[in-house]
Amino acid sequence: MTTDRVATTAEPLVSRVVASDGAIDRQQLRALIRLNLKQSFRGVLKPGTGRRSHPIRQIVFSMGFIGLLFSTGAMRCEDLATYLVLLFSAAFAIVALSVLPDTLDGRRRNVEIISSKPIAPATSLAARTINLLVVASLVVGSFALAPLVSAVLVFKCGPALVAGLVLLLLLGSFAVVVISLTTLVVAARWFNLDRLRVVAQFLLVAINLGLMGLSFLAMGSLARDKEAGGLSLTSAPLVKLLPSAWYADWLVSDFGTVANLERAGAVLFLAGALWVALRLDIGRRYPQLIDRLLAADERPAARPFTVRLLELLRGLPLVGRWLAPPQPAAVASLILTLTQREVMSRIKILVPRVILIVFFVVSVTAGDRYFSPLIIAFYGFMGMIDGCEIIKHSSEPAAGWLLAAAPADARQILRGMRLAITLKYFALPAVLVTTALFIADKPMLAALFAISYLVEARCLVSLVYLMSPALPLSRDHATARQFTSVALSLAVTVITTIAYVLVSFAYEMFGYFGLAVGVVGVIGLGFASYGLDRGAAARMGKLECEH
Repeated sequence: MTTDRVATTAEPLVSRVVASDGAIDRQQLRALIRLNLKQSFRGVLKPGTGRRSHPIRQIVFSMGFIGLLFSTGAMRCEDLATYLVLLFSAAFAIVALSVLPDTLDGRRRNVEIISSKPIAPATSLAARTINLLVVASLVVGSFALAPLVSAVLVFKCGPALVAGLVLLLLLGSFAVVVISLTTLVVAARWFNLDRLRVVAQFLLVAINLGLMGLSFLAMGSLARDKEAGGLSLTSAPLVKLLPSAWYADWLVSDFGTVANLERAGAVLFLAGALWVALRLDIGRRYPQLIDRLLAADERPAARPFTVRLLELLRGLPLVGRWLAPPQPAAVASLILTLTQREVMSRIKILVPRVILIVFFVVSVTAGDRYFSPLIIAFYGFMGMIDGCEIIKHSSEPAAGWLLAAAPADARQILRGMRLAITLKYFALPAVLVTTALFIADKPMLAALFAISYLVEARCLVSLVYLMSPALPLSRDHATARQFTSVALSLAVTVITTIAYVLVSFAYEMFGYFGLAVGVVGVIGLGFASYGLDRGAAARMGKLECEH
């Protein structure tokens, strides 16, 4: 009698906790959505400062800045349809490469927290779908804000059209994210998932830097020739095969056969993504991928090229020991060796190098006297500032106590850090800027500008470490502050541009007197570099090992 009563009273409780396979429990859905969003946008404490980062703010600022640069190309498009195709294509590419599958640690954490709970598969898939929609909307909305404002100003788009474009951007980006995630997880059956993530991060950095460079090229070409013909993609048949074109043309094309087929393709693409998101649980494939993710790379590590270059520099007669003394050379060798063997460091250096070389070729081919060296200088400053941040971090920051306890002066450690940054992050931009200057200017003026660029870079490194001092390799890896490096690089490039134009004008008007003005400016930069160097060394001398 008692047993029957307990059984009958327990059944309703169980039914309240565990929903049927096809039903969605709203309470569990809300809890899962909150958990997923907090986990996706949780802030971490910044080493040294104790301040908590704000991922949402970083996404809004970084994507908004990229979108602002993209919006400058609206005046180079001949029609609205072309501009929208470019906008949708860039937005879909960025969001597809920004939202990646979970890492092994993240998946294990989700399994420990969620998989042990009585959650129906339908509820879990619905929460995952809404989470992807929110994340994709945040990324695309931040990126597309400035381009849509440009569309209103340049092409006179009405409020109804803008609202429709926003809706299409959000729906299309959600579909792209679902399809790209599914494709990556399926491809992980044959390829290592971590390597796929690295490739995606390479592509994302390349797209962001490429959009910056193209926007600068567009502004430069507009400044040179305001009557130049615009870009048009309406007559390109291959463009119609892109899903981004299907969504971009939805509201601006006619109702012909081709346009209706594009609309049908957009509907099928979104419907397929919804079916995958709500029916196909790709998370079940993760346990099969653990062995691949944990597979050790048994290839022997080669000595980095930059270390060999440092040894070659030290071997130079007369000046070798002055350029690379023993203590700074040892610090630089340690930094160069460890950063070369970490994936994130390779991502942050390889793609900017490729982009830098591409825009060097494009800029020099364009033959613009002022624009060519300055865009290369901008990328050089940005890569160098990123390098200042990269060498602070390591996968084993606890080993940083060696430098804190080593009998080395703070100025020697700072000199070693500067030496490592110069060899790995600044040598290529310095060579390309010098080459562009000698192509664009007279030899004496080009030599003056090249020297001032080197001294200015030295000032910038000391300024970065004066504002944010840290021992090399002493902090955990953190989210890259790309917006900070871009903003600081842009500010320094603007100042450099003003000085470059003024000295060039003075040299053309007054000859050697104008050149003397530039020499005085370089001497002033030298004194500023010395002061910043002493200040940065003083702040670093007060640091202690955080571990």
